[in-house]
Amino acid sequence: MSCYFSKNKEQKMPNTPNKKTYKKNSQLNRLKLNGFTLLEMIITMTIAFILATMAVPAFNSFVESSRLTSNTNLVIGALNLARSEAVRLGESVRVELFVDGFQLVIASGANDGDVLKQFTPSNKDITVVFDGSVDPVTYSSTGFRDFAGNPQPGDIHVCDSDGNGTDITISTGGSVTRTESATC
Repeated sequence: MSCYFSKNKEQKMPNTPNKKTYKKNSQLNRLKLNGFTLLEMIITMTIAFILATMAVPAFNSFVESSRLTSNTNLVIGALNLARSEAVRLGESVRVELFVDGFQLVIASGANDGDVLKQFTPSNKDITVVFDGSVDPVTYSSTGFRDFAGNPQPGDIHVCDSDGNGTDITISTGGSVTRTESATC
């Protein structure tokens, strides 16, 4: 039987690292095992908090702007629908305000006063205001505005609670255009 142990201290066991290799490996292992220090974690969290506090107001502004745009598109869609329904039905159709929003109503013939569709703004902070020359907006069976003696272009104002708004201009022919940054 042979043994690796000998009385000679200079003889080494096979596959045993020397002192230099051991020190080098222990330094590498120490680097691999280290995580974040408390200071690094606090600095990272502080930076994340600062970035979040800057992003939240901008995000809220984006949401409000999106709500305003959405409700403006709702009004424009209602006006275009009223125009196409007037042509399709062969009767005058008007867009008028009611308590919770605005509605399409048949304005002539045997069905006079019948509500075709009601629209409610998606947010109670949004207001829709018709100015005097377009209250209500009536389209004739030809698809043009029925003026009832008032052939003037008119505006509809869509405003949020912060005073931001959009003007919707209805031409004398009945076409609809949008103007951003209206004052409310």
